[in-house]
Amino acid sequence: MESSESRVFVTIPEAQRRTGLGRRQFEKAIRRGDLGVFDIGDWPRVRWRDVLAWLDSTRRSAAE
Repeated sequence: MESSESRVFVTIPEAQRRTGLGRRQFEKAIRRGDLGVFDIGDWPRVRWRDVLAWLDSTRRSAAE
């Protein structure tokens, strides 16, 4: 079984599914530059470790 950290890049729909967040949240993060998008294959992809870091930073911001 493949761990989530072993996949370096994931599609945005896959990141949405793994995090439970909606498309708009990802679109806003991409527009703000919080997440970089990479054109790999047929789907734009995000680096999974960047998604985790972004989630961590939004949680810290909400706790303050």
